[in-house]
This record gives sequence, C-alpha cells and structure tokens, in this order.
Amino acid sequence: LHSTSRRQRQMCKETGLTVRESDVAKLAAQRFSNKEIAEQLFIAESTVKSNMKVIFNKLQINSRAELKNFFE
Repeated sequence: LHSTSRRQRQMCKETGLTVRESDVAKLAAQRFSNKEIAEQLFIAESTVKSNMKVIFNKLQINSRAELKNFFE
C-alpha cells in the first residue's frame, strides 16, 4: 500500500494535486521521461501524459522546467 508523507499531503493540499499526480510531477521535475515515470509507477505512459496535462493546468505552468520550481 502506498503511504504518503506529511510533506506530500501538505503539498497536495496547497497545489490541488492528487497524490498520484504529485508522484508523477516529482519524477517529471527530476527529468524522468514519460516512459520512465510510467515504468517506475506501474502505470501506462498514456496515463502519465494525461496526468501531466492536469498537473500543468492545476499549477498554471507550461513546461517541465517550470515544474521543477515546485520541488526545490
């Protein structure tokens, strides 16, 4: 079972991301490809792509470079 840290729950609350979106966003911010993220999280690459669209919308950003700022 996937457990979430207090820090991750707080970030989700602040950004409106789900825990899974947060997981995807963190890996994307570390410059993992969609394929690598999918493999690490045991989800389809298409799921990663759709999560990325939602993440960008919720955070009001347009690139992975901007995403990195949320995890520094």
